[in-house]
Amino acid sequence: MNKLGILNGIILLILNFVAILPLGLYISSGIESYAGISMNFINYNNIEVFAWGIENNGIEILGWLDIPNGAGLMGFVIIQVMLIFACVLSILSGFTSSKPGKIGLVISSIMIVIPLIYILIDALVFGAIFADNIIPLNQLFGFLDMGFYLLFISLIVGLFAIKIHKKD
Repeated sequence: MNKLGILNGIILLILNFVAILPLGLYISSGIESYAGISMNFINYNNIEVFAWGIENNGIEILGWLDIPNGAGLMGFVIIQVMLIFACVLSILSGFTSSKPGKIGLVISSIMIVIPLIYILIDALVFGAIFADNIIPLNQLFGFLDMGFYLLFISLIVGLFAIKIHKKD
């Protein structure tokens, strides 16, 4: 059993299905709210990109398939579908201590790298997700959010899981 592979799957599960990770703090200072960590990948011009779609100005929530141009379908396949398959594959491979388990972890890590690269290339070159707004390279790290960094940490955990996986 590979605990890091299972942990990687749990991290991906959180990224796929949780928009805000609540911290359990309740703040009441005129406006009642709770503190939480947003799991979006990029926040640029009030457009937040999540694994399940985008949120525009905090009002309009669009799933990937609701986006009119081809970026919606590409985002659905490259981000959401790949991360769901990577999640399932990582958890299943974590319970298998043989060569197929290690191959599953390798495929899962590749399925994490592809959305990371897609998000960066789309933000820097195409801007299709952001309504043709391209983020300048010198400002990119200011717009990357916790979900992107958590996805990168998931990749690192997946690589360590591959390294320690036993080949019975």
